[in-house]
Amino acid sequence: MKIIYTIFFASLIAFSLNAQKGSGGYPAGLSKQGFDTEISKFKLSPVNNYQLLEEDAINAANGEKSLRFGLPVPVSISPETHGSWAVVNDLNVWRLMVVSDNAKSINLIFDRYDVPQGGTLFIYNADGSQILGAFTEANENSNGTFSTMPLATDRIIIEYSSPLASTGVLDLHLSYIIHGYRDFWTAAKNFGDSGSCNNNVECPVGEPWSDQIRSSVMLLTANNSRFCSGAAINNTLNDGTPYILTANHCGPSPTDIFMFNYKSPTCTPNQNGFTTDIVQGCIVRASNPESDFCLVELSDDIPSDYAAFFSGWSRQNNPPATATCIHHPAGDVEKISFNTNATGVDVFDNADSWHIFDWEDGTTEGGSSGSALYNENKQIIGQLYGGEASCNNNVNDYFGRLITSWEGGSPSTRLKDWLDPNNSDVASIDGIEASVPQFALNARVLSVDAPSGDYCNSNEVVPVVKIKNRGGDLLNSLVIKYSFENGPIQTYNWTGALATNESETVTLQGIALPYGDNVLFTSWSDLPNGQADQAPLDDTVETNFSNRVGAGYTLRIIADDYPGETSWKLVNTANNAIVSSLLTGSLPDGLSTKDLCLGVGCYKFIIYDTEGDGICCGYGNGSFTLFDPAGAIVESGGTFFDNDTIDFCVSTVLIEGIDATEDFSVFPNPANDRLNVSINSDKAEIELFSGTGQLVKKAIITGSSAVIPTLEFPPGIYFLRVKTTAGVSVRKIVLQR
Repeated sequence: MKIIYTIFFASLIAFSLNAQKGSGGYPAGLSKQGFDTEISKFKLSPVNNYQLLEEDAINAANGEKSLRFGLPVPVSISPETHGSWAVVNDLNVWRLMVVSDNAKSINLIFDRYDVPQGGTLFIYNADGSQILGAFTEANENSNGTFSTMPLATDRIIIEYSSPLASTGVLDLHLSYIIHGYRDFWTAAKNFGDSGSCNNNVECPVGEPWSDQIRSSVMLLTANNSRFCSGAAINNTLNDGTPYILTANHCGPSPTDIFMFNYKSPTCTPNQNGFTTDIVQGCIVRASNPESDFCLVELSDDIPSDYAAFFSGWSRQNNPPATATCIHHPAGDVEKISFNTNATGVDVFDNADSWHIFDWEDGTTEGGSSGSALYNENKQIIGQLYGGEASCNNNVNDYFGRLITSWEGGSPSTRLKDWLDPNNSDVASIDGIEASVPQFALNARVLSVDAPSGDYCNSNEVVPVVKIKNRGGDLLNSLVIKYSFENGPIQTYNWTGALATNESETVTLQGIALPYGDNVLFTSWSDLPNGQADQAPLDDTVETNFSNRVGAGYTLRIIADDYPGETSWKLVNTANNAIVSSLLTGSLPDGLSTKDLCLGVGCYKFIIYDTEGDGICCGYGNGSFTLFDPAGAIVESGGTFFDNDTIDFCVSTVLIEGIDATEDFSVFPNPANDRLNVSINSDKAEIELFSGTGQLVKKAIITGSSAVIPTLEFPPGIYFLRVKTTAGVSVRKIVLQR
């Protein structure tokens, strides 16, 4: 379903046009009644606005065409760890005030957003003159994240409420707070803020490009701290997959906000546009710095009332006769620029680029990065990387070339797998309307929620996928198939009622979970409404995860007042390999935890502070604690100078599984050059893991016995996992010479 936002204002001011749609309502906290205590506060560490503006000036002088307005600060905040609850007028209400001194604006990123039925979320400033919300379960998207537009204030209140009788479970986790150091609404993104030589798209010069204008989007990207431009782009299936092409250096991420139709309603005088046509969230499909491209797929389809258009493209190698760019300079309303002279081919910052020597009409500016460059046939041939052009010095702009973006080492680094999924090998295609389904029967697996990430000693997983009806007919049934590493295929028969562009999360049947790193899980759809899918090439989704043999340790860190100074790493002392780490500047405020799956061996945990004053107790009461699998504390601390170290060893690992002792034996143990495996089964799957949990051998054996050669493996501790019809069992093996 689409993500909808609204902003309400107590007074009627021009700012009220800048809206983020929601379902309306009024926060309980603004009533000032029923709350016994003052609202809890969370204060960010001080941010140097002037220093950030200086950095931007240097980047702009070097050709940077994106426009940063905020600093994303990592945090870890949830109703379980921060804020306070109160019962007010038959509601459970949770509130937290976020304060960032000297901020021009504040916006938020939630990496988990799952609101039960009846729950509402509001974001508002202290006096209630700016209110975002109410956000509800209708605002959930397929990747489980949620982002908000900036509010012009240095302190905001986050408020969640639900009826006292509600039994739903709230999962809400704030991962980033964006401190706006450039005035988002009046300096960074005020209509008319771009150069006077730019053309509004509603002027007569834009009329022939009305379709492509409907493709253009403005992005809040790079953890929603930067403006960029982009364009909705078609693929050879003409199936309406919501792809957006933008620039790699813009830093697209799953929490981005995409704004359609932000344009002046008239040519002159310049008037502000509406900021209500928003889609929040995306999946990064491919990117490559060699041509500075990034292709993302929106987490939800573009709503039909946005009247969007998917532009066509050309992977031509010869320069176009003319070139046109549609963009959002300085985050302004949509503009259009024309190059009627020769276009060159050049290299800009190591990227293969189209070279616009000068614009004959219009220009580009910061915020134009990622905008599409069109040939004379109105087909996309590239996207803006950088350059010198402005109204005062209108020369030298560079666009990454689509023909270079087409090829790459893998689907994640090239365009052809996504824009030409049926391998038609055509050189160009035209655009299509975004709101008109091209096929009656077209369903797909949109995303995989589980398995994902890292597992430790897990024998089974319950896969969870999201399906979507991309066809014009109501979807009543669908066959969902899934497998690991191209192994046996599992089948799930789904029934329901999904209208066009609707999606649903489906929990599949549990399946045995393989061990290893980067294990491939594939899921695909088949037979919508019992018939052949008319666009079968977009039905499949793949994901990778890890499942290791090891002991489950937990690292807990409470940050001090300056979390950006802290980093850490965990090293295997046998080979000095880094098992896990956190870079400087990545530690969130508050409490954070890291689960570790460690094999048998010895380790060294090292925590660092760049200012040499530890994390306790001069500037906040920070601490670190390492827990073993039983929950006992291995060691804790926080008072140190530059660094502190924990040395510890793991002697055993706990592996869950059915005891199949009567069906499985292995000898000799310790072993030298071979292991003899005896089973009381017709067939068994065997896996041999190193002591650090790495899969080193896998095989299927039939009959009552098998021999595993072991001379290829160095001496040490190993684990042999055997799966038979009776269940799963693991044996600790010692190899010696």
